[in-house]
Amino acid sequence: AYRHFVGRLALSPGYAGHRRLHTDRGSEFVNQHVRKVARDFGAEITNTGAECHERIGIVERRVRTIKESVGAALCGARLSRHFYAYVAAEVVRRRNHLPSSSSTVDNPVTPASLLSGTPPVKFTAADFPVIGARCTAWHVRTDQYANRSEPGIYLGLDEESSGAVIYFPRTNGMTCTVHFSI
Repeated sequence: AYRHFVGRLALSPGYAGHRRLHTDRGSEFVNQHVRKVARDFGAEITNTGAECHERIGIVERRVRTIKESVGAALCGARLSRHFYAYVAAEVVRRRNHLPSSSSTVDNPVTPASLLSGTPPVKFTAADFPVIGARCTAWHVRTDQYANRSEPGIYLGLDEESSGAVIYFPRTNGMTCTVHFSI
């Protein structure tokens, strides 16, 4: 899980140049495995000081909100915990691309735009399909008699390929595609 997280952080275009993982000295971040993964991806691990407990509280609240959102999405979609990483990535993506509380009509601000230094992208409700929604993924088939679509469950958007992550319960498989409808 750490390798996947730090790897996506290191390779994401919006995080270029931001290769620091700032932690609160929790046991999950102090171990050798996390330090090795961070070193492999060129990320530096820094720790908060003892005097920063006010800021730690804000971060802990944000993490708790994300965990609650992921739990609600999994429960609402009747998905097992096996999909936690996919749903968590989608919840974080949505939180980072929606306007923050410091936004105004004249100056919209999102966490992603602050981090990348670019103006925020304007999104519509269609850009945020419901996690766990039933969908249909379309296949490009050469056989004219083959099934051209398959019912699936929308899990989120993969930022690296700009495709939707779809789970197929019938075959217990997954794919990332731009050819789908909800």
